[in-house]
Amino acid sequence: MLRTETVVLGAGGLVAQRLHQRLVHHPWFSLTAVAGSARFAGRPLNEVPWILEEARPPMPNITVEDIEDSGLIESLLQRGVRIAFSALPTEEARRLEPRFAAHGIAVFSNAS
Repeated sequence: MLRTETVVLGAGGLVAQRLHQRLVHHPWFSLTAVAGSARFAGRPLNEVPWILEEARPPMPNITVEDIEDSGLIESLLQRGVRIAFSALPTEEARRLEPRFAAHGIAVFSNAS
């Protein structure tokens, strides 16, 4: 079965890391990309401080991308990403998630 390429919107927060943890070995989804704030952008995912109690699972070789990068969505589409799991804070989610949806990336949001 082919796994669907996904992006997690969020890098260092509790919910984002829970999504990373759940997607890394998921049978239906492939953790293809992670987009986060400037605080984590450009860093390898394995170097983002892990805050969950459980040990960090082996992560794919992913560099956190800047969620504010104007070319991010096009880059994700070129890599086959069609689903975003968002762990963004509510205000950021209101501003950013519609951009992904407008380009055909289905967004599953944790925002209130």
